[in-house]
Amino acid sequence: MHANALTLLEFDKVIDVVVSYALTPLGVDELRQIHPLTNPDDVRAELTKTTEGVRFLEENGDIQLRAPSDLESILGKLAIEAQVLTSTQLLGLTTFLESIEHICKAVPVAKGGPYPALSTITRSCATWERECGEIHKKVDGSGELVDDASPELKAIRSRLRKQRNRLRGNLESYLRGRETAKYLQERVVTERAGRFVLVVRSEHRTAIPGIVHGSSTSGAS
Repeated sequence: MHANALTLLEFDKVIDVVVSYALTPLGVDELRQIHPLTNPDDVRAELTKTTEGVRFLEENGDIQLRAPSDLESILGKLAIEAQVLTSTQLLGLTTFLESIEHICKAVPVAKGGPYPALSTITRSCATWERECGEIHKKVDGSGELVDDASPELKAIRSRLRKQRNRLRGNLESYLRGRETAKYLQERVVTERAGRFVLVVRSEHRTAIPGIVHGSSTSGAS
């Protein structure tokens, strides 16, 4: 179709409206590539899919497709050998794959069916149930790796906890010490930027060995 005809039809505005309904970044990219068809058979085939899609939505509600905003970046990393996904990215990818599988399983048994055109699309959907299950075992809902993700990680975190407990115990000894407690503004161990901190009176800042992380607005500690 001639470009002037598309301009007169305001086809770009139609695309903008359709894109606003996209559920994933990949969907946005695909919709931006839409162009009018000229072959009658192709038009009829696409209209059949559209009609079924509308009927499916009317009978069953929204399509629950979920994808992280950085899905394209995640898929780009997967295409490069030895690239590593963060635990948060793995969880986002899992959410996306599970939502696809859920939709593919829902189409054949959905209300108002059958949906032959939609079923043809969803029938080729692969299953990632085992892989997604493994990720859920190793990554919690907030995207953090659980201790049992691997024996090595569990051992490392166990050592870190022991070290932190030992360090905190050393600092708490300053709170109890007769010669050191008098230098403290507050008798409590706090935490700043992941490090344990003692609040020392400014005039005694050299009496307690360590690194100064900051000072109070009054300058007293």
